[in-house]
Amino acid sequence: MKEEHKGVLFRYSNKLGINSRPNAWTLFFGKQIYEMGKNPYTGEILPDLNVTMHCDRPNDNENFWMHRFRDLGYHTLMADDWGSNAIAYPYCWGFLRPPAKHYMTPFQRRREEIDAVMLTNTSAELCHETFQYTSGYLEQFMAAYKNESQLGFIWNSNLAHDYQNGLYHADDHFYRM
Repeated sequence: MKEEHKGVLFRYSNKLGINSRPNAWTLFFGKQIYEMGKNPYTGEILPDLNVTMHCDRPNDNENFWMHRFRDLGYHTLMADDWGSNAIAYPYCWGFLRPPAKHYMTPFQRRREEIDAVMLTNTSAELCHETFQYTSGYLEQFMAAYKNESQLGFIWNSNLAHDYQNGLYHADDHFYRM
């Protein structure tokens, strides 16, 4: 991806927790939200925020790098492959206002509602996986702003959520995209 498509490698963005939430907070806001115990390389590392600061209030005023790009005039897109999204799960606040000009969370939340039978059936009939919705949204976004500054970010939790080798079957899809 780097050589062929000029992809950006996020060096030193290491896994800091067991699920998406602590890792998303580190990537999005540059803050650690869970304690990291002592290990062979370092002593105990305390979190930057307590639970009240990272869960019990909206995140709109956090220093989010996507807001910087928006303020510089970029068209922005943010898409998670599930409605709860990596910042808000489980039972925490996310954003009150969309964090990007194009934000997929309302679609994902609707898709996951019990009465969303038409959306669910359409997905099943087409054999679509959630990463296909986020990447399709990103492709439409890139085409719409082809000659303008843009920043799109997709977070696909479902590809490897319960199966660490799950993401590899989508390699060709993302390479072609």
